[in-house]
Amino acid sequence: MSEVELPEGWDEALMSDVTADVPSEDPARDPDRVFAYIDISAIDNRRFAITSDEVKEFRGRDAPSRARRPVRPADVLYSNVRTYLRNIALVEAGVPADLCSTGFTVLRSNGVIEPEYLFRWVLTEEFLELISPHETGTHYPATSDRAVRALPIRVPPLAEQRRIVEKVEALLAQVNAARARLAKVPTILKRFRQSILSAACSGRLTEGWRLAQESVVDEEDWNESKFGDLLAVKPQNGLYRPQEDYGSGTPIVRIDSFYEGEIGAWNDLKKLRATKDDVRTYGLQPGDLLINRVNSPKFLGKSALVRSVPEPTVFESNIMRCHPDESRLFPEFAVRFLSSLEGLEELRKNAKHAVNQSSINQRDVMDVSVPVPHLPEQHEIVRRVEALFKLADTIEARVAAATARADKITQAILAKAFRGELVPTEAELARQEDRDYEPASALLARIRAARAAEPPERGTDARRREKSRVALSGTDPDRKRREKRGI
Repeated sequence: MSEVELPEGWDEALMSDVTADVPSEDPARDPDRVFAYIDISAIDNRRFAITSDEVKEFRGRDAPSRARRPVRPADVLYSNVRTYLRNIALVEAGVPADLCSTGFTVLRSNGVIEPEYLFRWVLTEEFLELISPHETGTHYPATSDRAVRALPIRVPPLAEQRRIVEKVEALLAQVNAARARLAKVPTILKRFRQSILSAACSGRLTEGWRLAQESVVDEEDWNESKFGDLLAVKPQNGLYRPQEDYGSGTPIVRIDSFYEGEIGAWNDLKKLRATKDDVRTYGLQPGDLLINRVNSPKFLGKSALVRSVPEPTVFESNIMRCHPDESRLFPEFAVRFLSSLEGLEELRKNAKHAVNQSSINQRDVMDVSVPVPHLPEQHEIVRRVEALFKLADTIEARVAAATARADKITQAILAKAFRGELVPTEAELARQEDRDYEPASALLARIRAARAAEPPERGTDARRREKSRVALSGTDPDRKRREKRGI
């Protein structure tokens, strides 16, 4: 048990003391029935909710082997797999659900605990720290029902549990509203960056700069040119090597190594066995442009500028490499244009499409139409774009920091809740109101006594057992939902 000093009227129990056994069932025994099934992938671990669109349906005869755990409203689903990901949800009324994966522990209140209180407890950092040592496996770490239900939980009187839940929900509603607003910022910044690139490549970004030049410069100094005519090194496809050649040797840039015009950390690049001829033919040089030639339609044509090459590095076959004629086309201006919506539209206009994959070839790249100002304006455009992008990066970093703070606030609220610091205790209120109250220890004792007196479960006896627990505790897990509906 924990070393935390419990507030007056609280007690500490095992999760198994406050939850009912939920035995597995085989849906194949009812082969024609349609079951709604919740897999771990159906949990949104940012909202800690079930995504209804991800709930699957199948007939009993077609049930996957992991579809064995019965579920119902007010159950808490706790993923035993990679617990640090917190795939946890409370089954809300109205969510279609009959079964869930055996990858979940189904935590069903036996009447001693409010389901919402139980749900918030398993979301705490404290609970994660308690369960983590019980995970086994390296690549697929997982724990078990027995381990989860053997962990402790602090139990206030029932009325106090309800007040704690109401207070937590009110506070977290404010935090979640702030988090929701923060979550919109990356999309806004993405649009902001694209609007900058659009203005840059149309001449609007440097319109005032042109007017301020001693020699009057206007849009007539912008020429539409074919990309192929602006290259010193024409597009070349990269190096192909089978998977068994990967492991050590020469770094290789792959399509997952760059995004939004930049190559990621060079230290993270994969390596493969490459000959001297490979490095000579496919070796990257500063100023090279890389263009993704095969990918899903969403990412096809993404590009990056090679700014430096710390060590000999090659590029893979799904990428094309070219090099601008720097007397006519500034490489940084080129990558900014290719990353704009206008540039991507040009790159993709003749793409070939197959199932879930599209491709462009060297001719498609050569035929891209590029609006080209004179070099001084290209440099000025890049300078302004980088300054505005730096501003966007600063905002993005602040949003990330604010989101992290929101996560810490959430955990701080939960920690205070389970130390009894959010609402007055039931003991305090009972004294103020000159009345009696039932401490958690008495409630737990009655439940334990009732459990000890029960005969071994047989078939429907399990359902009777749970009804008796509800009757003993005077609490119905679905009470609040019925009250809201006026039932």
